[in-house]
Amino acid sequence: MSNNDPDTPKRDKNWFYTDVYGRQNPSLSLAPRTSIFKFGTFKDLISNVGKFLTQNIIFNVIFYTVGIPLFLFFLPGNWISDQAYLAVHEIVRLICYTISVFLIAKVLDDSEITDLGLKINRRAFHDFLAGLTIVFIVLFIHFMFSLGAGWIVIQGFAWQHMSLVGVLGNILVTFVIFCFVGWSEELLSRGFHFRVFSKGLNLPLGVILSSLYFSYMHRHPGASFDYFLFIFVGGLMFSFAFLRTGQLWLAMGLHTGWNFFGILGISEGRIWTLRIFALMDISYVNFPARHTVIHLFLLAIITVLIYLYTMNRKPEPLEW
Repeated sequence: MSNNDPDTPKRDKNWFYTDVYGRQNPSLSLAPRTSIFKFGTFKDLISNVGKFLTQNIIFNVIFYTVGIPLFLFFLPGNWISDQAYLAVHEIVRLICYTISVFLIAKVLDDSEITDLGLKINRRAFHDFLAGLTIVFIVLFIHFMFSLGAGWIVIQGFAWQHMSLVGVLGNILVTFVIFCFVGWSEELLSRGFHFRVFSKGLNLPLGVILSSLYFSYMHRHPGASFDYFLFIFVGGLMFSFAFLRTGQLWLAMGLHTGWNFFGILGISEGRIWTLRIFALMDISYVNFPARHTVIHLFLLAIITVLIYLYTMNRKPEPLEW
């Protein structure tokens, strides 16, 4: 169809842009639902709620039949480290999320796997690498500023009590673990949740609801409102990266980078109660009480860098 065809729907080219609702349908022509006040039909809503619930059921069936026995077998103890247990945990999550999402896409949504934002080409590698680089730059500057301001004190380095081979090996293992995390959470939250919420309602609500559910998925005992706010805003940032490219790879790179570089150098090397490898032993001294504000500021900077990275790029259409 020619771009000059008068019957071609006009497309909203703001940052929420996608042509998914602007395509001609033999039976019904839908206007682009980029407005928060435009909704899908009741059938759209019920259909996509059904996909959401079915994915949860499939995930839980796989998790409780395969994952729980593995977790019980690999409980941290004398013969397995916390880091190895975390690796098993993330492998199980990757398997459960990937199978459940792929099944729904193929069986209930009649979609190809690549339609989820998983086209594999040279640009996919560049986007993933760009995501890692953007986060590294921002967190490194934050680290150096915190060090200079006296907010943190380095008490030791991993290579002081571990061989160079051991340090490099642990860095590689930690990176692979967080690649698994980036794949699992972005495939589920941006590749699937964002998709079904947007199709059932509209794009703005798809962004908001998928980000809210993303923060809900990170609940844990003792989690504060500030923590949930930070995770929610992080979900918005990952959604922005997804919409700017039409693919998941940039968001996966950002997600992997935030976890990897944060745990490797700036945090205490802990996830839940698990002690995992960290390049430096860091103590927090006089760190601002409302450090969530600092983290939100870092997310804002990353969002600006995402825009600059994609400013001359036309988003790939989302195949919905």
